[in-house]
Amino acid sequence: MNIYVKDGVEIKTIFLVDQNKKTAGLMLRYLLNQAANLAIEIRASCLFGTVSAKKPEVLKVMLKLGFQIATTFQGKYLENTDEYLIYHPRPYDLLMPNLEN
Repeated sequence: MNIYVKDGVEIKTIFLVDQNKKTAGLMLRYLLNQAANLAIEIRASCLFGTVSAKKPEVLKVMLKLGFQIATTFQGKYLENTDEYLIYHPRPYDLLMPNLEN
C-alpha cells in the first residue's frame, strides 16, 4: 500500500446525479464531511480514492478541497487512461461547521 494512504479510509465512489445544480458543491461537501467524521472516529490517517484523468473537473475540485496526488497509475482501470491516487491528510479540515452528524 502507498505510504500516503496507509491506515486511511477509502472513498470508493461519489456520484452526484444532478451535477449542474448549484447544490452539487454543497452535496459533495456534505458527503466528504460524513467520510471525514468516520475517518476521525476510527482514527484513520487520511481519506483517499482515485480520480480518472477523464474527469479533470473532479480532480480540480478535489485538489481545491485539499486533496493531494500521491501517485499516478497508467492504464490501471482503462487502457491509455491515467488514474490519480489522491489523499487528504487532514480529515478534520473537511468537516463542515454547524452540521449535525
